[in-house]
Amino acid sequence: MKNVLDFLTQNPVFTREALVNFLANQGSISPNTQKAILQYHLKQGHIARIKRGLFAAIPPGSNPNTHPVDPYLIAGKATSDAILSYHTALEYHGLAYTVFSNFTFCSRMRLQPFTFQGHIFEAAPFPGTPMRNESELFATETVKRQGLAIKITTLERTFVDVLDQPNRGGDWEEIYRSIQSITVMNLDLIIEYTLRLEKATTTAKVGYFLEKLGKRLGITERQLQPLKKQLPKKPHYLSRNQRKGGAFIKQWNLIVPEHIAEEQWDEPTYDD
Repeated sequence: MKNVLDFLTQNPVFTREALVNFLANQGSISPNTQKAILQYHLKQGHIARIKRGLFAAIPPGSNPNTHPVDPYLIAGKATSDAILSYHTALEYHGLAYTVFSNFTFCSRMRLQPFTFQGHIFEAAPFPGTPMRNESELFATETVKRQGLAIKITTLERTFVDVLDQPNRGGDWEEIYRSIQSITVMNLDLIIEYTLRLEKATTTAKVGYFLEKLGKRLGITERQLQPLKKQLPKKPHYLSRNQRKGGAFIKQWNLIVPEHIAEEQWDEPTYDD
């Protein structure tokens, strides 16, 4: 029969529910006993509480107050349906221009932001009203961290998501410098996901930035044609916080701030 220390060795980050299920599988243990076991290992320094219902396993001889815990695992296990997203996914895929201390994951659950070891963890709603049930898993993948499976948006979905919600991707300089580092992508997947969102402005943003990356990545005008079926009927602004002036990009019906169109990053940037 496995004991709790075996469980901790295999689960560097775990939920209370996971531990309870483990204990239940070892025999008929009452809720009071389960609680007592959890409290014992907390007191012994075998585990550290990250937030209510979420814990980290502490290796023997390590200090539970200082032992570093993988923040990607924390975000990936924060809720049962967590999917690492937005700038966090950019970082995981090695694309982020700047490393952030914030970690974002999509979830249907309402969860207040929480901090642990200097990192901020925040749940975001899934993008787009049509994204329900199995559609929420579209263009996601499962990756392993220290032997545990967590979900993350693919490079392609991440590309679209940060354009759809730029406030979750940093500022426009951060987003553009990040996506500039992409060397290969599945264009068909980007277009399919974009059209699934059913957001005309987002479609225009995706088309505009794909076109900017087009020469380097070999993207042709013909490949971008499907996006033009879902463009805004009238010009839309790239940035909601700057609704005056800018360069009008006719083929995408998009008004782009001059400093973004000309990539003059020494000027102020604007979030959505």
